Amino acid sequence: MITFKLTIIKKFLPFFILVVISTAIKAQNEIPFLTNKGLPIVKLELNGKHAYFVIDTGASISMLDNSIKKHYGFYTRNVYRSSSKSSVLGLGGRQELEQARNVLITIKGEKIECINFKSTNLSNLRRSLNIVGIIGSDFLIEQGYTIDFEKKVLIKITPLLENTMPSSC
Repeated sequence: MITFKLTIIKKFLPFFILVVISTAIKAQNEIPFLTNKGLPIVKLELNGKHAYFVIDTGASISMLDNSIKKHYGFYTRNVYRSSSKSSVLGLGGRQELEQARNVLITIKGEKIECINFKSTNLSNLRRSLNIVGIIGSDFLIEQGYTIDFEKKVLIKITPLLENTMPSSC
């Protein structure tokens, strides 16, 4: 009888280990989000402080609210010099954009530097949704995330684009 139990254990142990490992990897690659007014909101770290972002797959650029830059320790620069890239049109109307600098996002312990965030006045969104910025499709694609609305998670698959920004950003 003992030999039979050991044979069963030996036979199914690799399968059991595989299930445990794949469950752990899956949990590590999933970031839960909440919804507020039907919009997905994810909690991340911005320069070491907890911050909430709306996930907007229809936004081609990721943005931070420039009114909170002092609190979160980033700064902005106008790098566009009056071009068509210096503003964005959204539901709140046309907004001027600046480049956000010194931005470090931490997701489950992974530090992501040199992110191409823009900054503009998002104070209405910030007050309405209690967010500091917008995670757009540019960030999701570059960092290799997809969104599962049914499970309410962001899933890290793999970075699709290598971050080619210099380490000095």
